[in-house]
Amino acid sequence: MKQALIASLIASSFAFTAHAATEYSASITGASDYVFNGVSQTDEKPAVQVSMGAAFDSGLYVGTWASNVDFGDDAQEEWDFYAGYTQDFGQGWNYDLMINQYTYVGESDYNYPEASASITAPTNTMLKVWYTWKQAGISNLDHTYIQLHQGYAINDIWGLEAAYTYNKALSGPGSDTFWAGKDHYSNWLLGVTASYKGFDFALNYQDTNMDDSSAYNADSRVVFSVTKAFSF
Repeated sequence: MKQALIASLIASSFAFTAHAATEYSASITGASDYVFNGVSQTDEKPAVQVSMGAAFDSGLYVGTWASNVDFGDDAQEEWDFYAGYTQDFGQGWNYDLMINQYTYVGESDYNYPEASASITAPTNTMLKVWYTWKQAGISNLDHTYIQLHQGYAINDIWGLEAAYTYNKALSGPGSDTFWAGKDHYSNWLLGVTASYKGFDFALNYQDTNMDDSSAYNADSRVVFSVTKAFSF
């Protein structure tokens, strides 16, 4: 029911605001690994990711994003659908509210919804909070994660980034043993970014504080990605 509601909201956004669309976008990314909150989603193998979206004058936006995954089971692809609202305010401040539906081709039991809110300061500092009431498809397992992300532009080409994320299972079945016998863990990254001739590059070092990180494909790693974005 919740999946149907989210799909309906996205469809309604297209139907009622398509005439006011200011920009359509798409992207394709190649990455050495698909890492989500410090955990590899591709069994530490490369990933190809694509996205399509539309942004409207009102601040509303909708889109979809997909990637290959490998959990050692029948899951083949992650395919997400999202809708949100964003606005600038003050001198260089921005807020963003979004709802996202994760779906997994081949393992629909993993599907789950998620809501998020973020605020970005003029210093390119972002604080973002995500919440789901059905983590990894497990009913009544509430989960949240909070991220502080800092970007810094060295010049028109080069940049630096750093992020720290705290993940916690709040309640529900298995919440006290969800990650290596704990209900929480942290992950972080330090990286270099570059933009050149229409391509965006990122090279970062990532790690977590999981006690048995290797068993979860969450040990330290270096990840490289290149993205080509299109606007039309």
